[in-house]
Amino acid sequence: MTAQIRAGRHERGLDTERPWNIWLDGCENGESAAEVSDRLDKIITKIREIQGPYMHGEKGVDVVLIAHGHILRAFAKRWIGFEMGMALPMMLEPGAVGVLSYEHHKVDEPAFLLGVNMG
Repeated sequence: MTAQIRAGRHERGLDTERPWNIWLDGCENGESAAEVSDRLDKIITKIREIQGPYMHGEKGVDVVLIAHGHILRAFAKRWIGFEMGMALPMMLEPGAVGVLSYEHHKVDEPAFLLGVNMG
C-alpha cells in the first residue's frame, strides 16, 4: 500500500525532496501528523486523569481502545512521548490485545507492557 501511495504521489509531482511518510506527512486530504498527535494527546490526557488517582489498584480503571493499526501505532508512540515522526518499528497483530501501562505505578511514567500473563 505504501508503495502505491508513493507512486501515485510521484505521478502527481509531489514529494520531490523525499518520499512520503505517513508519520511525518499525514494523509492527503486528511489529518496532518500534527493534528493526529494533538487528537491523541487529548485522549491520553483524559485517560491519565481517569487512572491517575488509582495507581495502586484502589479501583479498577482499565481503558479499552479499539481502532485500526495505524492509529493504534500512533497512539502507542504518543503514549510513551515519542513524536509521530520518530521511528518505532512495531507490529500489531489484527484482533490481538496490546497493553500500555505505567512504570512504578506512576501516571507520569507511561510504558509498554510486554509479556502479559494471561493465566
